Amino acid sequence: MQARKLQKEIEDIEQNVSVKRKSAALDHVKNAKRMLGDSNLIKPCRDAKVCAAAVADIQSEIEPISAAIKDSMDAFNGSDQERAAIDKAYASQKKMAKALTVLEEQMIPANYEVKVPDEYSDLPQLKKRATVEMVFKKPNDEPFDINGRNYKEAKMTMIIDGYTGKLSQARSLFLC
Repeated sequence: MQARKLQKEIEDIEQNVSVKRKSAALDHVKNAKRMLGDSNLIKPCRDAKVCAAAVADIQSEIEPISAAIKDSMDAFNGSDQERAAIDKAYASQKKMAKALTVLEEQMIPANYEVKVPDEYSDLPQLKKRATVEMVFKKPNDEPFDINGRNYKEAKMTMIIDGYTGKLSQARSLFLC
């Protein structure tokens, strides 16, 4: 349960940075930092060393992401400095999310399997987690026009959770 709350905080950091709600993003960083100090967070883990390393990895990004968000707040809106700071915040958030995935996977019992009803047993099944990257392109190589800037493609990365059958994480749509 604690890991799910931590997941929400880490995902909300990215969401708030993307819409430039930087104070809210900092609040989520503070909440995540507080949750990481809870000793109950890693109690259900299969391998305490792996979980402790994942928590340490997340904790190691608290200061860099806080600094990056604060730097973006100090920069002028739309400036190169703001963009660089936001990119640093995204990079830290991505590292936090990857470490959280390791932590959550360690909380799944070793031989855990979701029972699939017989009428669906002949369909493909995802047993663990999968990362899916989608690349979108318009027909005839038309660009995506976003605020007067053209992009040739858009990418979206999702982590799909086969343990519960739900979307675990979705990365924002990135235009390239």
